[in-house]
This record gives sequence, structure tokens and C-alpha cells, in this order.
Amino acid sequence: MIVARIHPHTIRGIQVKKGVLSAVESYWSEKTFEKKLIEGGKFTSVELITSALKESLSVGGRLFKDTEVSVVLDHDVYTLFRTEIPLETDKTAYHVFLKEQFQKHHHIRIEEYAFEMFVREFENKKIGFVYALPRAQLTIIDQALDLLDFKLAYVVPEHLAYFTIFERTLRLDKHEHILFTTYENKEVSGLVYDTYGPLPEIPPWSKKSVAPTELEAFLRQKADEFAQKAHKFNRMIITGSDADAIRQDTFTKNVGVWTNPLKRIVPQFYKEFLMQIEGKDNPATAFPILSYSDLFGAYVAIQEAKAFPYAKIGSESKTVAKHQSITHSPQSSMLTTETPKKFRFPKEILLFVLIFLVTFGVFYVIAQGRSGGGVTLPFAVVSTPTPTPEPTEPPPTPTPTIEVKREEVSVRVLNGTGVAGQAGVIKSLLESKGYEDITTGNAASYDYLQSEVQVDPEKSYLKEVIATDIASSIGSPAFVDQTGTPSADVIIVIGADIK
Repeated sequence: MIVARIHPHTIRGIQVKKGVLSAVESYWSEKTFEKKLIEGGKFTSVELITSALKESLSVGGRLFKDTEVSVVLDHDVYTLFRTEIPLETDKTAYHVFLKEQFQKHHHIRIEEYAFEMFVREFENKKIGFVYALPRAQLTIIDQALDLLDFKLAYVVPEHLAYFTIFERTLRLDKHEHILFTTYENKEVSGLVYDTYGPLPEIPPWSKKSVAPTELEAFLRQKADEFAQKAHKFNRMIITGSDADAIRQDTFTKNVGVWTNPLKRIVPQFYKEFLMQIEGKDNPATAFPILSYSDLFGAYVAIQEAKAFPYAKIGSESKTVAKHQSITHSPQSSMLTTETPKKFRFPKEILLFVLIFLVTFGVFYVIAQGRSGGGVTLPFAVVSTPTPTPEPTEPPPTPTPTIEVKREEVSVRVLNGTGVAGQAGVIKSLLESKGYEDITTGNAASYDYLQSEVQVDPEKSYLKEVIATDIASSIGSPAFVDQTGTPSADVIIVIGADIK
């Protein structure tokens, strides 16, 4: 798999592939160009993009070996729109509603754009996101890759790539506002999100020549501006090649916003994807996640089926996450049309018809012979006696379902993630289901990747009930029997898989 990000003056690329004996081979590269690759929200030319891609997606003078390339689109290239969908709207009508709302807010020629739509649902809300992708810009990328014998596989908007790498950290019981900041080459830029996704009403911003000593004051100013216009930021994430030089532990105090280090988010919540790139059981810091966070986010989006498959833009809608779905436009966004295939009558049907006619003819001859129709039968017709049915055993009596009174079930919730407040999230969820006897605490360690549910062996019937009640936050926990004297009927140890 190859993923590339085209900036106005830079192209970054990463390739991940399996080598001999399932060993992982990963390459990443970055090239800077004097000529602008993107200007005024458009790619400069097919020739320039082709030349830049060829130079960027190479190791030792040779192109990455693969057939497909996925591209992260810069925010200047696409148009982003967000709106709330009425709860009574059926899923099949999402694309119609969102497209109508989009046209009311943007004055563009619809036929020149391909549309892709995300819908996120929770807290009794449906929030729709429209990404309008210019067909002309997709064509330039497609043609440039084709000249290099590549094929465009997926398209990932920049907002989506970044959102994907912290989406798992979002709490469903709290409406957060997040400032996502990139700091590299002394240039600081930012995107604003909330729990649902990007906030397009706050456009991306950037400022050049910001020294590390000036960064805190600048971000404090941005945080104050946002607090005056909308809401206070709940947290801030800083990425970029220069972010390593920043002491993020001081930002919470000096900027007034809790700083959530990306280097802690990725190994804790996205370890499986980091292992796929590094090919190690214990991922180290070899992969420069701060420099390639946009490509890492795009890689995760592709693996989780959130990215837009270029060849299928415009196909049917599909669910991609518990609280998120992609709704594709009904018309295909491909710029070429396929010649319809001629209909051929299946051979199996012809064979079936032939056998039926032969069988019918044989029975017709037999019937004529038995009824004295003048046909002489060369064989005797032997009637088959009707078999006497054997007595059947009565169906087994179903096991009676045990009625669970949640208010009488004792539950202990232990935080095994190291992220403060996670036990309280599950406690609140259980209380909303009717549980009353709930205690919280910390697990013996904070390295639980998968949540674990320990159940009193004498009350194994609680497993199904607990699994259903916590499914919205913990989808696939490991169930084990408690040993020794149970301290509670159920013990839930929260892992990094909490949603």
C-alpha cells in the first residue's frame, strides 16, 4: 500500500508491504519543491504533479513497488460542509437531504463535483458531513499516477485523515472541542474539531515564522479567540516535525488547554496499525509519527473502511463504524463509462429446462399407458408402498430464562488504560442501565489493550447481559471466570479498546 500527501510545496509518501515470510517492509520519504504544486485550491498541472510524484515516491532512484496509490487531499482542494440531519430522516434519504443543504450554502456548479458524505450518530443527533471533490482535480491526480503506471485507489480528505487518529479517544458522554495543530519549519497551522467531526465554520488557519518560544503565546491567543466566539477548547493535539522540541507538559498550564500528546495516543489506541507499519511486536519510535501523522491517519482510515474508494465513489452506502457511516451519492463519480455487457442465457437454466422436458415426456408416456391410451408399456409399473411414519420425540423443554435484576448486581469497574476518567464513563453507562451497586478503581497495570470482564462462575448468565449493556463503549471484551472469592459479581477492566 502506498499513501501520498500533496502539499503546496511538499509531497510525503509512505509504502507498507509484506516481504518474504510475512516480514513487513516500510519506506517513507519527503521531497520539497520550489514550484507550487497547489495554487488557488487547484493542482498546477498534470506534468508537474507527475514529475513530483515520481521523485517523491522513490527509494534509491526507484519507484515504490506497488500498483495502487491513495492520496490525502489538502484542505484547499475540497469543500467541506456540515449540518444536522432531522432524526426522522431515513438513511436512504441522507444523500438527497445533504446535497440539498449543501447547494443552499455553496454557489458552485454541482456537475463539476463528486460528493462523498459522512454521517455520525449519537446523543440523539445525526450530523452529516459533505466533502465536495472537484472532478477536474481528481482527474489530474488520476492521470499523473497513470503516467507512472499507478492506479488511484483511495481519496482521503485532510480533515478526515487527522480526525481518524484521535477518534478513538473521544468520549461519547462529553461534547468536546479539539484544536489540532501542526508545527513544522516554524509554521503553525490548525484545524478545529468537536466530538462529531470537523467544524468547517472555523476555517483552517496558519502562520509562518513562529519560533518555539513564541508558540505557547500564539496558541493561547487562538484558544482565547475561540472561547470568545464559541466554546472553550477541551484539549489540544500538536503534531509536525518540530513538535518534538515542544515541552507539551507545560502547555496545559501556559495555554490553558489540556495537551494530549500524539505520541501517547497512537501507541495506546492505534498500536495494531503502528505494528503493521513497523512490523514489530513492541512498536518503538522508529516511525516518525509526528512528521507523517496525516499519512498514518489516512492509512488507518483505509484499513477501517472510512476512506473514499476512488473506483466506487457514488456506489451504495455502507456502515463503517458503530457511530459513523459513509453515504455515497447515487450517481457514479467516475469520469469514464463502461460498455454494458450482453446478456447471456445461463447454461444451467438451459440444462434444467431440457431435463424437465425429458422427465415430463417419460411420465406422460407412463400415464397414457396406465389409462389405456393405446400405448404399450415394455415394463411393469410397480407402485411404491407409503412408508409408515416413525414416532417423533417431543421437542426438549426450553431452559427458563433467568431474570436479571440489575439493581441487585454488584459491579466493580477498574481503569486499565491510564487515561483518567475512563472508569467513571463506564460507571455512568451502567447507572443509566439500572445498576446501583457500582465501585470504581484502577487496575494493577495500565497496559490493557483489550477490555476484560471477569464474572462470578456461579453467575455466568450475567455475561450476555453485561455484554449488551456495555456494547456502546466496549464492543468485544474478553470474558473470563473469576478465581478465588469474588469481590463483586462482575469486574470490568477497561482497556485501550474503549470507544
